[in-house]
Amino acid sequence: EDMGIWREEVLARWRKFIDAAAGSGVTLLHENEKDIYGDTPERCLDLAKTLGIPLIFDPANFVQCGAETYPYAYNLLKEHIVYMHIKDCLADTGKVVPSGYGDGHIGEIISELDKTGYEGFLSLEPHLGHFEGFSDLEPNSPINNLPAGGPKSYRMAAVSLFKVLDSLGLDYE
Repeated sequence: EDMGIWREEVLARWRKFIDAAAGSGVTLLHENEKDIYGDTPERCLDLAKTLGIPLIFDPANFVQCGAETYPYAYNLLKEHIVYMHIKDCLADTGKVVPSGYGDGHIGEIISELDKTGYEGFLSLEPHLGHFEGFSDLEPNSPINNLPAGGPKSYRMAAVSLFKVLDSLGLDYE
């Protein structure tokens, strides 16, 4: 489907949100969620520039849309990124995996953000409820002994992010 046919409608709706939020202290952000007008790096840039809205960068969603997260998407959007979702994905299957185990180039992106003095947010998205294979990736992790569910998924996401940050030598405490 040609998503360009939705551009004017998307812009009109965004302008209504922007008008409603004016003066409220609320900051509106756009996330590159898959299967919407703003799912590709190019259309995210269009929204950011046309509307003046900052972006949430979600590497897994870009991977699922077939976009190269780094260096392409990051370099195209870096001036507009104020928030990053920490979620990784395998390009060949579209399956969400722990940070650093997919094709989202999370380490490279965080490293580049750090070099720019980034002061935005990193937000864990532990969409790993059906992820199997962590014990193969991390056989000695105590996480393997946790019961399935939210706490295990969150801990898996957090530990994976800490591992990425440690590999970059970044202080996150």
